[in-house]
Amino acid sequence: MLHALVFLHVFSALLLGSFLALPLMIRRLETISNTERHGYVKALNSFTRVGHYALILLLLTGGGLIFSSTNKPSTLWVLAALILLLMISAFIGMISVNLKKLAGNKLETALAIRHVRRISNYSWITAVSIIIAVIVMTNR
Repeated sequence: MLHALVFLHVFSALLLGSFLALPLMIRRLETISNTERHGYVKALNSFTRVGHYALILLLLTGGGLIFSSTNKPSTLWVLAALILLLMISAFIGMISVNLKKLAGNKLETALAIRHVRRISNYSWITAVSIIIAVIVMTNR
């Protein structure tokens, strides 16, 4: 059972780790046309949905690993890990909302650029948060 938990935890961490490439993928949104943008935004939105599933799996398997461990981590470490994962989830949600606004209707160029910049900022914050989460979770 423990091996399955570790496998699922590492697998979901790898899925979440793919979000480190998201800021680079967002850059492309500024250069493509409106017709290409629609399909690209739908793909990015599916990517964010997978990220949320990975976060849920990380929370469940991480909790299972903590409860099955003989030496329990400190409460401060657990709270820091939970806060970081919730923060990552919130930023992925904000990225998803702005992607839906970007894909939903034909926006003016200025408004579309504003949404793309917001998405870019959120994706950079998400990437940095993931790096911090990996550092915190590997050093308990």
